[in-house]
Amino acid sequence: MKKKDKEPVDSRYWFKTIMYKIPCDILLAFLVLLAEGWFGNRSDLPGHPSGGLALLFLLVAGLVTLAMVIHALRLRKKEKKQAAQDETSTEQPSDCLFKFQIPHSTFVCRLIWATTQGRPYAVPEVSMLHHPIPPVFDEHSRVLILGSFPSVKSREAQFFYGHPQNRFWRVLSSLFGEAAGETPAEKTAFLLRHNIALWDVIASCEIEGSADSSITDAAPNDLSVILCTAQITHIFTNGKTADRLYRRYLQTLTGIEAVCLPSTSPANAAWSLDRLTEAWQAVKTGAE
Repeated sequence: MKKKDKEPVDSRYWFKTIMYKIPCDILLAFLVLLAEGWFGNRSDLPGHPSGGLALLFLLVAGLVTLAMVIHALRLRKKEKKQAAQDETSTEQPSDCLFKFQIPHSTFVCRLIWATTQGRPYAVPEVSMLHHPIPPVFDEHSRVLILGSFPSVKSREAQFFYGHPQNRFWRVLSSLFGEAAGETPAEKTAFLLRHNIALWDVIASCEIEGSADSSITDAAPNDLSVILCTAQITHIFTNGKTADRLYRRYLQTLTGIEAVCLPSTSPANAAWSLDRLTEAWQAVKTGAE
């Protein structure tokens, strides 16, 4: 009768065995230590060096455990390689970080699953985007504020500084002593009422999410549509990235040197709202 082939033992079996083995080794070493001390105190039996056998036992057990760990790691490496080869023949989602799927029973996968709110961990998408928001200005605008490129939240809201944690609108409200409003129409009226034009430096670029540091292949906006209509006397850039991009692409065309203001982004947490408002006083001065 042909013997039934045994299923191959995977690395998870070895790691589980090691996790059970270590406390058992410690317990047995403790029992050996107790027994050794008990026999050493017997007057009718020859004494033994205190702790010697227990130490020898732990040394041997540790070497065995180390060998098991090395074997388990080799198995894990082989399993990953095999899984990657198997997955190449099947279609994978384009945004999947891993070439193979980690079993959902593992702690790592559960942690990733929890932190991504049930969504598979994905590489942030980098794609060519075009500026979706028209500039805000009229013939009475005196100052022009330039950001870098709309964030994900701003692109969704189809208006500037749509992220609720961005302090741009709160800073301007503090400067002029009135609420900027909630809707795009209210915010537009607020800007025009105070002679402020608003746009961004970049017309199109490749960007990863909302990270300005990931901007590549940038093409600048044509500011002549604003400068030929409004009497712009001051240009301010919101943050160092916008300032760097303006100087690279637009300053020679406009002939106006921009003033770099501290970013109102939530990433610039070192600047409080009061510090930002004080630093942005130049906008109010230029607009009046």
